[in-house]
Amino acid sequence: MDAPDLEQARACLRASALAYSNPANSASGIWAEGTGLRIQTSLAHVLVTDITGADGLRTKLIAFRGTAAPLDLLTDVRIWRKPIDGYTVHAGFLQAWESVQYRILEGVAAVRYVVTGHSLGGALACLCALAIESRAPGAVLAVHTFGQPRIGGAGFALSYRTALGSRTWRWVNEEDVVARLPGVLSGYVHAGREVFIPALGPWRVDPPLWFKIVSDAIGAWREWRDGRLALTADHHIAAYLAKLSALTCAL
Repeated sequence: MDAPDLEQARACLRASALAYSNPANSASGIWAEGTGLRIQTSLAHVLVTDITGADGLRTKLIAFRGTAAPLDLLTDVRIWRKPIDGYTVHAGFLQAWESVQYRILEGVAAVRYVVTGHSLGGALACLCALAIESRAPGAVLAVHTFGQPRIGGAGFALSYRTALGSRTWRWVNEEDVVARLPGVLSGYVHAGREVFIPALGPWRVDPPLWFKIVSDAIGAWREWRDGRLALTADHHIAAYLAKLSALTCAL
């Protein structure tokens, strides 16, 4: 597939936004909600919703919450890598995923999945999708992440690309700084296909570096002119909601 399903991406982004809401004041638990449920631990918050695929088959949409609480910040800064399954991944992201994985992976072979998340939630979505795919190859229909940081080293990126690279769409809004962290100099590598929303023009899949540099320059000038800081403003989920609602075509 050369381009993501835009309507599917919009649905994923809306679910990612809903994942930020809290159904209760408890630090952990499971709550029924509509046709799905919410799973919350001290390290992760997940919205799981039953949907019907285009072919009428049962599908689950799993949406992970991004950084929203003090413990999430502690998760984010644990940037040393921890070995797992022959590769290394961000220790904080792995611990957060492990806090909910047994609840999500129960009966994993019985249905299909679309997995999503914003920011920290995007990193957890990828770890979740890879775990599902390892247990039920082909069960993951698509992964859409928004403002997702890098997750692991080169070994993880290779394993992920082999398993889910063609089904993963990593949306990046203009100068979103979180999508550039942790830095490549620390050994972190992105996986999945990048969908870049530039400062000007239509969105592009896997754009060349020169295109992103030009977009950064235009975006930085525009934000400086308007008195804003694009590096952080571009990361907010509201910015992604606004951008995806206005998108019509890609190059």
